[in-house]
Amino acid sequence: MFARVAGLVGTDTASDFLSATHSCGHTGHRSFKISPLQHCGVCFGCLLRRASFKAAHVNDRTGYLSSRTADRPDAYLRSKSMEPPLRAFLTRGLRPSDLASLTLPTGYTTAAARDICERAIAELELLFR
Repeated sequence: MFARVAGLVGTDTASDFLSATHSCGHTGHRSFKISPLQHCGVCFGCLLRRASFKAAHVNDRTGYLSSRTADRPDAYLRSKSMEPPLRAFLTRGLRPSDLASLTLPTGYTTAAARDICERAIAELELLFR
């Protein structure tokens, strides 16, 4: 999707537009005196967002909480991070049982689901290279 935006409007405009969107899955930031508009950088939404920028070769100018060098709430980020389970999943790979557990729409084949999962995995792997 990010690559398509970049293809339509150019990478600089795509960077401006996409960096201004919000995809962080954490809404409890306020409890820690963190703006709910702040991206954490470690939830699944943020990890997917970061991978999408990389895959599209678009500059990610999002200010992630995890990228701060000062005043970073490390304990909070560790407790919210989806990076360890994502790394574990990417290491073990997609299994037939993963595909079998999906509830697919009528007419959507397991082969099509496998294809989209494999493309998503390849994109997510870009985060750790």
